[in-house]
Amino acid sequence: MTDGKHITYEDRKLIEKYLKEGKSKTEISRLLNRSRQSITREISRYAQKISVEGGDQPMIYKAEKSFERFKMEHTQSLRPRVMTDEIIDIIEKMEKSDHRPKEIYLTLFECYGEDAPSVATVYRKLSQLKTIEESMVKKLLLAGDNCFAVGNYNRAFTKYKQGAELGEADCIYNLGLMYLLGLGTEQSKSKAIRAFKAASKQDNPKAHWQLGLCYHNGYGVQSDYKQAFHYFQMAAEAGNENGQVYLAYYYEHGLAMIHSTRDARIWYNKAAEQGNSYAKNWLLDYPIIDFHSSKRPLLKEEWLKLFKFNKHREPSEAEIEAARLGGEFAELVE
Repeated sequence: MTDGKHITYEDRKLIEKYLKEGKSKTEISRLLNRSRQSITREISRYAQKISVEGGDQPMIYKAEKSFERFKMEHTQSLRPRVMTDEIIDIIEKMEKSDHRPKEIYLTLFECYGEDAPSVATVYRKLSQLKTIEESMVKKLLLAGDNCFAVGNYNRAFTKYKQGAELGEADCIYNLGLMYLLGLGTEQSKSKAIRAFKAASKQDNPKAHWQLGLCYHNGYGVQSDYKQAFHYFQMAAEAGNENGQVYLAYYYEHGLAMIHSTRDARIWYNKAAEQGNSYAKNWLLDYPIIDFHSSKRPLLKEEWLKLFKFNKHREPSEAEIEAARLGGEFAELVE
């Protein structure tokens, strides 16, 4: 095997000859003492479509053309290039329009010929731009948070907006919050909802929770418990403790047509594990009590609490008396 060295012009002439003779890539690789992968890569990279009558465009390999393209690309990769401001501007604009690195390179080559940067240089520049952008976004978010903390809402709004324009989810969420509250800008519920939805699409837990609140309260949108439940569930599953509490509350009271004391307890537990005081108090108020515990009988006060929790109403006098006679609770004896 002679892999590791570039395929020569003589090799390319032989590849062209063997292909015309109908030899397979495997046969050609054996004849040239090259790996089949090298031969396949060579043919796929440099074969060109040739127009023929009938409209078909078969891929034809030409040794001379492939060698010319190889020299051009090799020269491009070796010769250093000066990245002018004009070239950097083109790269930035094309990258924002979701063009691939090779597409950017070909555009630059059409404009600048041999003075265009190589594909490798384009890749490096794109990597640098991404790193710079990520660093800039973090600085904008931090600056916005600092301004917000000291009450400089106009400045905070400006920083969050700049970060939002770069697609940073937390900046987009914070921008929505400022629109919602009218801090640093004119209050706009519609703009707030748009911002929350944009951040939610990036799976921002706080945005999920905030949208749930808006649908729960009918703030900026029509009140819709099913939509609220949907966003609270997304927030809860993403680990947002407020979303977990609201999801538990919905299960507890059946607000979205789903009543489940078991699921309510599960989500209150998760929120309590994160230190949520409301969830902790709920778990203290509604402890798991074993009706058949041998330690002590259920007290009337505990029975009443569990009845209201499960039935969502006060028990009638008849129900209380029936429970007492049935031994479901014991009166506290002083």
